[in-house]
Amino acid sequence: YLGDHGPGSSKYGSWASPCYHDGNVWCALPGAVNGGIMVADGKVFGGDWDGHNYYCRDEETDEELWDFTVSGYAAGTPGYYDGMVYFTSWVYTGGHIYCVDHDTGSEIWHQTVPLDVCSSPTIVNGIVYVTTYDFYGDGDIYALNATDGDILWSQTIPRSDSTPAVV
Repeated sequence: YLGDHGPGSSKYGSWASPCYHDGNVWCALPGAVNGGIMVADGKVFGGDWDGHNYYCRDEETDEELWDFTVSGYAAGTPGYYDGMVYFTSWVYTGGHIYCVDHDTGSEIWHQTVPLDVCSSPTIVNGIVYVTTYDFYGDGDIYALNATDGDILWSQTIPRSDSTPAVV
């Protein structure tokens, strides 16, 4: 179900961005909500929303290599940096950011924040950026150390489920 030009998702009318890699278009898992597919190092990564899992599949064979269970909804498009994969999830109210080994799916670190993390992670120069969403007020943007998950800084912003852009 993760293959070239896969079925994608229209669950709840949400968006799930496709990923282009090496001549193939990879579409989100059928149950994905607000999160698409990411391809790196011969592997395809994607979440299934209310199944609470992110999956890693072999890019060539489509064989499932491992899955990772998160607290709450597996909402964002995974991020990749230096052999690590980053996942986000939210539980209403509360958010999670995970870092796992891309080969084994073993958790390296896990950070929690008070509001929902509905965004995908952006990783630049060893820093993971995520935004948070509050259904009734402002959200935040966080910068975390990509190696250990320590919060480097945060700033209150209007609520957002958008992926942070870094320039």
